Amino acid sequence: TVDDQDACTTDACKAGACTHAAVNVDDKDACTMDACDKATGVAHVPVTVDDSDKCTTDACDKQAGVTHTPVATDDNNACTADTCDPMTGVSHTPVTIDDGDACTVDSCSA
Repeated sequence: TVDDQDACTTDACKAGACTHAAVNVDDKDACTMDACDKATGVAHVPVTVDDSDKCTTDACDKQAGVTHTPVATDDNNACTADTCDPMTGVSHTPVTIDDGDACTVDSCSA
């Protein structure tokens, strides 16, 4: 018989010779993992974009694939130190303004 019971092949017979050509699973989408299972056929499973880093914005473009763009940390306040920790995310810690001189009034202007 022509049908090889494999959902990953295209079956044909010509002049008594049967062929079972592999199906093309590539959907031209960089955001999916393409595969074929003999029983169920072609599948396009979305790729994982989350890198578990709170300092990046994760995305996927169908042509370019997965990207992890750094998040903005600058709050435009000169009175804070702006940082990002991959586990906890962005923080804005007040800078130390005390110069240790009791004769001065210490302050910070954002």
